[in-house]
Amino acid sequence: MPRRMGRHAKRRRFISILHALPILLLVILLLIPFIEPHILTVDSRVIESTSIPAGMRPLRVVFVSDLHVRSWPFYTMNQLSDLVKKINSQNPDLVLLGGDYAENPEDTEAFFRSLPTIHSNYGIYAVLGEHDRPESQQDLSRLRAAMVAKNVTPLINDVVTVRVGTDTEVQIAGLDDTSLSESVLSNLVQVCKPENYVILMCHNPKIIKQLQTRTGTGGARNWYDLAFFGHTHGGQIGFARNLLNITDDVPDEYMQGTINEGRMIHIVSNGIGTSVLPIRMMCPPQIHLCIIRYPQ
Repeated sequence: MPRRMGRHAKRRRFISILHALPILLLVILLLIPFIEPHILTVDSRVIESTSIPAGMRPLRVVFVSDLHVRSWPFYTMNQLSDLVKKINSQNPDLVLLGGDYAENPEDTEAFFRSLPTIHSNYGIYAVLGEHDRPESQQDLSRLRAAMVAKNVTPLINDVVTVRVGTDTEVQIAGLDDTSLSESVLSNLVQVCKPENYVILMCHNPKIIKQLQTRTGTGGARNWYDLAFFGHTHGGQIGFARNLLNITDDVPDEYMQGTINEGRMIHIVSNGIGTSVLPIRMMCPPQIHLCIIRYPQ
């Protein structure tokens, strides 16, 4: 017959557990920043707009940014395969890539050459981040070729018009913040048609204020509908976002989340990978699924 634990033994055991709790909590707190980068979330939302025809089925747009692919313990090529599976599982109509795919232009080119197949009904479009942009035109041409070979359309201060369904056009504008000039921006704005649903991408959200001061065709101030940005990683450490010094060029109001300005909706992503250290706290990696439809 098992012996019962005496009152004093129970008390000693309880005190031992109390002493162990702070150590256990400390271990958990030390591990969380290294675990969170591997907890991929999907930010899913419905966006209603009268720029979308009433009879058109909802448009599913997926945005992904800031992978920073490199060797363990950072974001790896094996994780990239899982990410592409997650993207494809959203059944996207459009896939938009927001820059900083690796740590330098050579690795970005290798990233696209190794990119698993992304499935999208109306195409894949990408801008470049500061880590991706080659200095020479020859290297840029080679990077473009690597992207096109994977059915990715590079948008370097370009606008493309995408036919959706039989009679609807959506425009996608891609800005390169490392080479953008006033004249280039003015020309790009004039190409965007106010009657179309316009989606804008730029890697760095510091440009938002500049975008808001522009007027489009016919003097319209709200010349785009939806804009996506990366670069900030959401601060990467939520309560001390300036600790890693990766976002010192971005105003606090454009650090993460959704910013509504009239007709325009701006989404600043936490991104996927990490910089400086392979940690995140209160800024989990995320992809974005926006379901755009006519108001119901």
